[in-house]
Amino acid sequence: MRASSSSAGWLAAACASALVFLLGPHAGDRVTPGLLHRAVISAQSGLHGIAVDHLEAAMAIDPALASLHAAAATLAVRAGDAQRATDHLQVIRTENPEACDRMGPDSPGSMPAEAPFGEGTIASACAVEVAITSLVAGQYWSSGEFEKAYALLEPLAESRQATSEQLRLRALGATLYDHEAVASSLRAALAAGPSPDPLLQDLAELSPPADAKELPAYYARLGGQMATHGEWRLARAALEAALALQPNLADARAFLGTAKERLGQSGYREIWGAVLSDPSSSVSWTLLGDYWVDHGEVERSLEALRHARRLDPTNAAAAASLGSALAANGDINEASEAYLQAADLDPNRPDFWLLVATLSVSREHAVETLGLPAARNAATLDPANASALGLLGYAQVAAGEPTLGVRLLRRAIELSPREPSAYYRLGLAYLALQDPARASVALEAALALDPTGEIGALSSRVLGNIAP
Repeated sequence: MRASSSSAGWLAAACASALVFLLGPHAGDRVTPGLLHRAVISAQSGLHGIAVDHLEAAMAIDPALASLHAAAATLAVRAGDAQRATDHLQVIRTENPEACDRMGPDSPGSMPAEAPFGEGTIASACAVEVAITSLVAGQYWSSGEFEKAYALLEPLAESRQATSEQLRLRALGATLYDHEAVASSLRAALAAGPSPDPLLQDLAELSPPADAKELPAYYARLGGQMATHGEWRLARAALEAALALQPNLADARAFLGTAKERLGQSGYREIWGAVLSDPSSSVSWTLLGDYWVDHGEVERSLEALRHARRLDPTNAAAAASLGSALAANGDINEASEAYLQAADLDPNRPDFWLLVATLSVSREHAVETLGLPAARNAATLDPANASALGLLGYAQVAAGEPTLGVRLLRRAIELSPREPSAYYRLGLAYLALQDPARASVALEAALALDPTGEIGALSSRVLGNIAP
């Protein structure tokens, strides 16, 4: 809302100057003032694309209004239309290169002199180009065109105009496409991040390949790490690169199949093929077990995962997956034991502690003795993890500390404001504090976020028991 108000105010000032011009030699023109007025109204309403339409129509009628190309470029960026913004920027640069220094009060810095769709270094002082390049890089990244996104993020970072999130994406891209820049990119991203980033920390421990012979193994390890942290699209890109160079990497093939499954495609052929090509791989058997539990075949999953544990008792991921299969089978005590074994094998993995805490809290199983310390460990290892903070807060409520629980749950909501379970647990915490008014507000928020789901149903049930 603030961005729309700011852009509308700046646009109103620009249009007012244009109107003064029109009331002079062009006083007979009744169309252009109306277009400028509608542009301001559209911008005030957040309809940035329509505002650009009106500005373009006004400039087509009277080319003397060329100063409005600056407003049109900025509004096009806010409309998500990079090509249109670039077109207006090119006009400005052609007519008056120095005008770029006067673009928009809240435009962030400098950008490439060339159009942001090709190569080039950042050399222009034209502020709106930062927004254009950021927009295009984000669009490339969202569509999975990571190499094209990296080509834009790299010069953006070198110009010191990148956000902390853009530095993070640039570091991830460097691991795939610019091995010489990996170390420096990771350092910059870790230094700029608001909190520790477990994925970047793990990637910093990977040694980039010294020569081409090491590339397949490097890409396989990289893909495995990214898969472990849930970066499935990047994992797929790395794993496909590994297998293109060396097709017989069984674990990489199994991880690729898992990535495809997580991305909504069938990956069974790759996972089962990996098991057949290397029956001694605990990793491949673990991923086969994950596949079966995801498809509701719990018994087959348990068989595969127990075999994975026999092949390698130190495989923490196999222990964690076995815990999930046991939980799906209703064996809560055994599941807790398996999760704890995973956490003991790799105590620096916050996700393993989170599994322990989630099972304990959701099943109300040994919350004070198991869930609370596990959630505390997860939150300590990953302070920005909203799920860990939410579970820790609720565990504190169960342990008789609802005031502390409320504080932690509110922090979890700040980090993830659309997570219904956090609002539900906050409502229960307020009830423990005998504050039904605040409890109702939190529970109604949970119900609004999950009207047809389990959390919504639970919230509705609790709300029905609160006295009016």
